[in-house]
Amino acid sequence: MANTLRYPYEDPDDYKGTIVFKVVNEDAIRQAAVSAIEASASAVYNIGSGEYDAAVELLENVQRSAVLADRIDPQKLKESQDIVATFKDVRNPSRDVGVTSIEDDLNLPTKNTAECPYVQLYLPTAFQLQDAVEFENFELGRVGAVAEKLITDGVGLGSAAFNAAAAGLEAFKNAPSALTKQIDLSDPAAGLIGQSVAKKVGLGKLGYGEELSGAVRSVTGTQFNPNTRALFKSVPLRSFNFNFVMVPTSKAEAEQAKRIVRHFREELYPTGLDMAGINYGYKFPNRFVIETKYNDVTIAGLKFLPAYLTGVSTTYNTQGMGMHSDGNFSSTSITLNFTESKALMKQHIQADF
Repeated sequence: MANTLRYPYEDPDDYKGTIVFKVVNEDAIRQAAVSAIEASASAVYNIGSGEYDAAVELLENVQRSAVLADRIDPQKLKESQDIVATFKDVRNPSRDVGVTSIEDDLNLPTKNTAECPYVQLYLPTAFQLQDAVEFENFELGRVGAVAEKLITDGVGLGSAAFNAAAAGLEAFKNAPSALTKQIDLSDPAAGLIGQSVAKKVGLGKLGYGEELSGAVRSVTGTQFNPNTRALFKSVPLRSFNFNFVMVPTSKAEAEQAKRIVRHFREELYPTGLDMAGINYGYKFPNRFVIETKYNDVTIAGLKFLPAYLTGVSTTYNTQGMGMHSDGNFSSTSITLNFTESKALMKQHIQADF
């Protein structure tokens, strides 16, 4: 690979496991997206509204009549389809621009210049990758539990919601009059009903619903089951780090180590945006494409989505106090922290991520 910083620089083939960091060419991606939108907009501008209406009418007539479809000039039909498709592309640009597939994530354009080279390092030992998903505790309550049971039993969603709500109303619609009746609080079920009655009436007339409900709860020793369920919520972005120790054995290798540290530190930070000498914002940092290989073959199950570099920690002279005669450190330890730019899906794992 041209324009590549390496460690080890001397005898690099001694260890076949490598990890390569490539900076994504974000400017090229943004420019391609802008060009696609501009091209679609230009195409629409060159199509008159009358042409579009005529194309839509033709396609609708063809859909309604198979006989008419056989009589239409194929070239005319193709032109009408192209006109309608062009308008749809502009109305829904995200369909083609900015929406990437798994294959797209593996083929992003990268920079490989003297100013922004690739970096090839040895595959570190004992680095950890953690996969996780997030669930949340959700309390269905009494009505939700009834609805869940009805849906599980095959009742339609709308009917389940109506029946669950009706069951809840039927159970407590006579709550005020229930206070005037004798309730056997030694019966657990009666105790639960008493809690609901006390809470409803207390809130409506006395303003002490929670207190009255708590009193009944204390006397009866009963508590409603909140019917808590674990519901899937989201997939967090995967974060990971790599640790490297570079102990140069030559001046050339020491220079490589120094340039590698500088490269990662530069790519960590955003570019400041200035106007009239005033910094008014930032341009996003570039993402990294990370490739792992053994003997020049991609390691299965060890792929990464494009990731942002979120931290660089550098420790100098971890092996001792000595310095090289040219002023370079005798050893440099660097830790790189990354966070992937999007969440994984099952399809990614099936594609060896």
